[in-house]
Amino acid sequence: MKLVDDLSYYQKGFLRLQVVVFDIQNQIRNIGSTQTFNYDFIRWEYGPYSKELENDLKHLIESGLMVEDNNNILLSDKGKTLLNKNSSNIQKFYYNEGNLHPFMSDTKDTELKQLVLNIYDKYNVKERKMGQKLISSLYKM
Repeated sequence: MKLVDDLSYYQKGFLRLQVVVFDIQNQIRNIGSTQTFNYDFIRWEYGPYSKELENDLKHLIESGLMVEDNNNILLSDKGKTLLNKNSSNIQKFYYNEGNLHPFMSDTKDTELKQLVLNIYDKYNVKERKMGQKLISSLYKM
């Protein structure tokens, strides 16, 4: 929920959120931190894709903590209340005291198609077959 709140100014829908979460997760792991998400991604037609992330988002929407509005995924009032109530706990376990904006600077104004191409180049995703699991460089042997 914290991520969606942070991304509310940046992202437009499920596809962009998938790409941005993949990028943030890898950026944080690449600097040596394990304080990040733990989603498994595969190469897919429209960018990195995680079924787990999709399921989490659907669950949060079904629970009324998030809403989809005009293809944007936003926190509902219920979600904002819960996030504010638990913000001190989230910051203890969330990288960089809960501030993900530095990791999202490259994604803010980039169109989705170009963003996917940039991410594919940045992480050599093009070398993977469609449907193949994408592994963070932190875990490469």
